[in-house]
Amino acid sequence: MLRDAEDEKLVEAIVSLGRVLGLRTTGEGIETKAVLDKLIALGCDIGQGFLFGRPEPMTAAAVIEERARRSA
Repeated sequence: MLRDAEDEKLVEAIVSLGRVLGLRTTGEGIETKAVLDKLIALGCDIGQGFLFGRPEPMTAAAVIEERARRSA
């Protein structure tokens, strides 16, 4: 996305479409802070990728989500 203007336009269009439809958008495969910053600037709601951590089994994600829910 940061190396190709056409890719950036596509990501911007998808995030915009999600916003217009009232949907939350998820940026996937985020590996650098620069990509994260760009997605935030475009209005992306959620992100995942190696910048945040290595992939985990679904069971681990469920445990993390439950802990977050309890502390909220």
